[in-house]
Amino acid sequence: MKQPTISTRRRFPRIEVDLSVEIKAECGLVFTATTKNISQTGLLIVTDRDRFEQLTVNQRLSEKSQPAEVTITITLPMEDAASIHTQCRLFQFRRISRDCYHIGLEYMGLPEPEQDGLTRYIEGVITQGRDR
Repeated sequence: MKQPTISTRRRFPRIEVDLSVEIKAECGLVFTATTKNISQTGLLIVTDRDRFEQLTVNQRLSEKSQPAEVTITITLPMEDAASIHTQCRLFQFRRISRDCYHIGLEYMGLPEPEQDGLTRYIEGVITQGRDR
């Protein structure tokens, strides 16, 4: 696993970290992806072309369509093994290479205990980064 890096230009700090995330799409698609970064408001995942097309087909066909929604599950690498299980809205996507896409997901009402665990995780990573 690579060392996390921190971006603090936004309202909430974003940490670059590789975490495994299970994605369940409304269309029934279930797959595992890797995060590129995570914050208290959302995450960026890396996926291949097939998964990207399955998740975004309706969004790309019509400007009037509603953003795709997915359910995610992430187990944070913490002592108490905090876990996040919540609905997300796809809010951005970008092609990085022929078979690599970044998809930005925004949490839709992250429950308080999960928000607290995520905050502790992010603050812990930031603190460890400062202590180096």
